[in-house]
Amino acid sequence: MSSPMDYRPPQSTLSLRAILDFPRRLCNPPTPTTTKIRSCAVTPVFDVTLDDVLNRKHLPPLGLKDFEEWLLFVDRTPQNLYFVLWLKEYTVRYEQWMRDSRRMSRHRVGGFSFQSELRPVSQSLAMFCTRAKKTFFSPDSPYHLHVPAEHLNAILSPPPDAAADSPHPDPAVFAEINADVRTLMKASLARFVSAAFENVSTFRGVCGVIGGCAMFLIAGCLPLILSILGVHSRWARLCSIPGLWFGLTIIVASLHGLCFMVYVFGDYRQLRSFELTRPAISGPAPVALSPVLPPAYFSRSSREQYEDSFVSTNASQPSLASHSSDSVGEGIFVSGAYPPDEMEEVDPDVIVDDPPIPRETAGFIHHYEGQMIVRNSLDVETVAGTQRLDHFDFDALPTPPKCLLFDRPEKPKLQPLEIPNPPSNPQTAPISQPIKIDEKREVDASHAPPPAYHYPNVPPFGPLTPVLSPVVSRAQWELLMRSIVVAFFLTCGIIAGGLAVPEVVRL
Repeated sequence: MSSPMDYRPPQSTLSLRAILDFPRRLCNPPTPTTTKIRSCAVTPVFDVTLDDVLNRKHLPPLGLKDFEEWLLFVDRTPQNLYFVLWLKEYTVRYEQWMRDSRRMSRHRVGGFSFQSELRPVSQSLAMFCTRAKKTFFSPDSPYHLHVPAEHLNAILSPPPDAAADSPHPDPAVFAEINADVRTLMKASLARFVSAAFENVSTFRGVCGVIGGCAMFLIAGCLPLILSILGVHSRWARLCSIPGLWFGLTIIVASLHGLCFMVYVFGDYRQLRSFELTRPAISGPAPVALSPVLPPAYFSRSSREQYEDSFVSTNASQPSLASHSSDSVGEGIFVSGAYPPDEMEEVDPDVIVDDPPIPRETAGFIHHYEGQMIVRNSLDVETVAGTQRLDHFDFDALPTPPKCLLFDRPEKPKLQPLEIPNPPSNPQTAPISQPIKIDEKREVDASHAPPPAYHYPNVPPFGPLTPVLSPVVSRAQWELLMRSIVVAFFLTCGIIAGGLAVPEVVRL
């Protein structure tokens, strides 16, 4: 089930007028926004960095949302992206808390100012860190990270007085895990970029290979054979060069994911299989107002305001962990690593947002919202503005598909998240019961769970959508040019062999 924000990309209709523009596009390729790495392969290699994708410096199909969808539905490792985005926001929140606490702990006595070493604990930051540990480090979570166990144990069960033994430790504590995750993401990014250069699915590529073989045999090999067997001049065999060259070009390009018949009409690509399952974009539907409020859930803004109010409280307040597992504190709902199966009521007097619904992708990573405008006129700020990224929200994470649950036979029960009270010594305050990771996990860039979650195959003549990224457009142009060069050398070899055959002498 798709969430309201997951729609199909805008579809395009092929026009015969676009064929007239093909010579101009062939002679004036787009300028890429990144450097090209020298390679002798047919598929070009461009230096698309991970930070550029995370900072939304590329347009679709190389945007941040496209990368998330690749990790969700193809690479099966979305937890790596979510962890990096969480750590990025956690670092910003932690630095802001440090500035605020340093300003609050500055005292002035008798004309002299001094700095207190004691800083109050931020309950919102502690909850933000605790939910991350339950989501990314717990072995029962569908979004657990595949990193070495010793790195996870250093966070979940740190020794006393260690840097990680804090309600919200310094972001530098997660440096080793972040390095492991980024190593996995760079391998996934390389596969994602290579796949983004293709403009058709496998079925359409097979059709291109069949069409190229037909062109190669009928327009190339057949005239060459007839000219050899017939009473013709040896140089008449050169007439088969166009058919051989064009047929081999289509074959080579199709084998590398570029359909020549689609490229002739413009910079387009076929919709992915998971995009075809979504509804098309339509106008807003009328909303029927109901006098009965749905089961109450705290909104993000109200939850943060309530959590931040704990900063000024003292240690005499009761622990939030002493309440029930679903309702923690005075009406605060803290979900675990899995979304709740049923809606549960908390305080009905609190005005809240709508209840969460199953999501296909993360709600805080938005799709491209710009117009189909000229690509080369966009600067970095404009490109990032067309792909909004909201604050990280655990409640907006997608419902885990079945492929992410392959190593978990049954869903465990929700456990309460233990949020501590502000202690007198923040450095020695425990945050929750540590989780011990016993099994050995290594960083494996080729790790891929079995494909247990299938989408329908893309039909050979499925709908198309525009390609907005100049990097992808330039890569497709270079792929076509390299296919032409490879086909030219193959044609020269065939013609040379045909010219070596002696003429048939009839008596």
